[in-house]
Amino acid sequence: MAKKSKKSGKKSGSSSRPASGVAAALAKAKKVWKGTEPRRGAAPLDDGDYAMHIDDAVLATDDEGRLYCQWSMHVVDADDEAVEGRKKNKRDYLVTEENWAWFQGTLEVLGLDIPKDIDDLPATLVKAKGLEVECSLRTSGEWQNVYFNELLSTDDEEADEDEDEDEDDDEPQSGKKGKKGKKGKKSKKGDEDEDEDEDEDEDEDEDEDDEDEDEDDEDDD
Repeated sequence: MAKKSKKSGKKSGSSSRPASGVAAALAKAKKVWKGTEPRRGAAPLDDGDYAMHIDDAVLATDDEGRLYCQWSMHVVDADDEAVEGRKKNKRDYLVTEENWAWFQGTLEVLGLDIPKDIDDLPATLVKAKGLEVECSLRTSGEWQNVYFNELLSTDDEEADEDEDEDEDDDEPQSGKKGKKGKKGKKSKKGDEDEDEDEDEDEDEDEDEDDEDEDEDDEDDD
């Protein structure tokens, strides 16, 4: 007679416990994980006008050795608030004379000096970091072009505005008010003095009238 096979107490399927190598890697990354904030890539933006903050501007070359300027930006103001914070990149190729002419125009829009020596161009681009510029996005074929329209502000200007607001808040208001109150009190006192003078004058007039009446009475007698 065949013996019945005993059912195994182990359940089939993968275990939720990671393998020893994975567990060690997770333990190593635990510190980094706690200090990490979510980051999203450059999601597509619809054509339109946006206020963008320039995060970086650097020169680089592609696989074919062509020089270009890479602009890294993010949206700070838009009609659709949902896209604020979204990233956008702009690449200006610097190969032909026409490329360079448009690029120099971009520097002028940003209020940056066009260097006489091209070797100073990287240092000029460093000054672009922190600028806010109005951009127009226009799709042509399969590419979306980014145009710099107008410089909006700089980090230094915003810092100056904040300092001015702080100075306005720190101005003492009580001193002016106290001065005004003191002046009002003084004029009130002056008014009281004037009233007393008028009362005295009226009393004197009444006394004179009484004396005149007495004299008239004596004459009648």
